[in-house]
Amino acid sequence: MNTFSFIILCFSILVAVLANPQGSKEGKATRPPTRRPEHRCPRARNQDYDCQFVNVVHRGDHPIYFVHNPGKKIAFSKSQISYLPKSFFDAFPEMETASLENMKMHYIENKAFENAGKLQNLNVRKNYLREFKKNTFEGAQSIKKLNANDNEIASIDPDALNILPNLRQLNIAENKLEQLPKLSNNKELLRVGAFTNQINRIENDQFINNQKIQEIILKDNQITHFDLRQLNNKRDLAKVDVSYNRLTILFIPNNIKVLSAKNNSIASITHQGQSNIEELDLSNNALVEVPQLTANELRMLDLSNNRIIKLDFKVFSQMPKLTHLNVSSNYLFELKMNPKPISITELDLSNNKLNSAPSDCKSLANVRKLYLNNNDLVQFCGFDSLKKLKHISLSGNNWDCLKINLPSGVSLIDADNPQTCKTGASLNAQNICCKRS
Repeated sequence: MNTFSFIILCFSILVAVLANPQGSKEGKATRPPTRRPEHRCPRARNQDYDCQFVNVVHRGDHPIYFVHNPGKKIAFSKSQISYLPKSFFDAFPEMETASLENMKMHYIENKAFENAGKLQNLNVRKNYLREFKKNTFEGAQSIKKLNANDNEIASIDPDALNILPNLRQLNIAENKLEQLPKLSNNKELLRVGAFTNQINRIENDQFINNQKIQEIILKDNQITHFDLRQLNNKRDLAKVDVSYNRLTILFIPNNIKVLSAKNNSIASITHQGQSNIEELDLSNNALVEVPQLTANELRMLDLSNNRIIKLDFKVFSQMPKLTHLNVSSNYLFELKMNPKPISITELDLSNNKLNSAPSDCKSLANVRKLYLNNNDLVQFCGFDSLKKLKHISLSGNNWDCLKINLPSGVSLIDADNPQTCKTGASLNAQNICCKRS
């Protein structure tokens, strides 16, 4: 090729390039499409799960994807995902258990549970969830256990949980709720845990339709009204805890086994007929008298830190199995014994204003442990009549040395020392501070 021909060839190529600077579609080299990242769930070391995601970090609202998996029990560990995505449940259509604890999730994506029809156990505790909307759980009709403790939930649509007919256990404690959602359609419900919220009222029909309910934990709220008559005749009711609230009256359901209502402002106790209660804690309230109960199964009664001024042991004849009675830190100044022995084996009368006691203590024939410390007692009915007594607390009284003598076999729970004796008192041979008359 001569020089002229070469110049012509180069000119032709230049013209072609200028005419089509991007190159022809046929000749352009195309890159393969970018493949979206998908998270694959490795086999779990924990035998409780089929697979477990570890160290998954996904911040922001952009989509997140998961590889399809037939696993039934899925968990996350040391992971952070800013929201609960629909894609997660879409990728695990056979999933029955999802443990999504402590992942810093702020919300649940719309229609997230659309393909979660087999999900039974959902754990979203220790996140930053703020609400459950009306349709949040739509599609997850098989859920039996929901744990949403320790979030920032301030709002649950009244009907959000009514679409879960199989729900048996609901945990929504340690949130910011001011009211409970409706539970009228949750006929299988067994347990509700909603302690440490800001709930101020329980509606009178809240648990009317929950005939299988066994346990309700509502302690540490601000509840001023909860009529427990709605729980009457619930055959399986085992425990209710309404401690640390603002209740002023309390009804005791007939079938309940354990009721804790301590640290309220309860001044009135009511019940209807025979009660099957076994443990009743009414400490730190405003009671001025011992509740009149017919409770054949009652074993433990705590009335400490109330305002009771008189104790008539005849009341406890209606409680034939009562073994533990605590009436400490009241204003007791009078004891009235029952002609027949009662069943109490541990009795706490400490921190009251007792200055005398009846001469006959037949009522206390079964007592094995007796607390009398921190009263104004000079004497107590003959300890010799307390045949089963093994342990006693006597410090902080005004015992007369001539009238205080413990039988052999009875030990002091809190032996005195010279520094604790009141003015004018000294230790006797049994290490009891007393005064010589």
